[in-house]
Amino acid sequence: MPSETRTIFFEQDELADAVNAYRDPEGRPLSRGKLQSIDVGAPGGDRASLRYITEAGIVELGLTFFELTELLASRCGALGIPLPRKGRKRLVPADGGIAMIVRLSDKSGVAFEEEMTRIEALARIGGRVAFA
Repeated sequence: MPSETRTIFFEQDELADAVNAYRDPEGRPLSRGKLQSIDVGAPGGDRASLRYITEAGIVELGLTFFELTELLASRCGALGIPLPRKGRKRLVPADGGIAMIVRLSDKSGVAFEEEMTRIEALARIGGRVAFA
């Protein structure tokens, strides 16, 4: 079976737009303010932290990787960027933002993890992305 890899980069403005467009279960926006930084933590972690500058000061918003991936995938849908529904999605820090890597492959288990590690290495530069 052929395989496919897509890497979609979200820079500061695009990340902020994605988070601002997303709503919690009660329909409220997740944040208000200017995105200052995003920390996706250590490889294999399960949480991301977004820091905002607001009128009240600095506010930190914690999201699971699942939630962050969901809101970025929703943003792709809103922008008309097609994503394979069965593709496995990973987030990695990238130069100036976050890269969402979508891999559609028939590999599984250790073979898939090794393949994704090589792909992630192409996009990764660090765990924290700070914006000016």
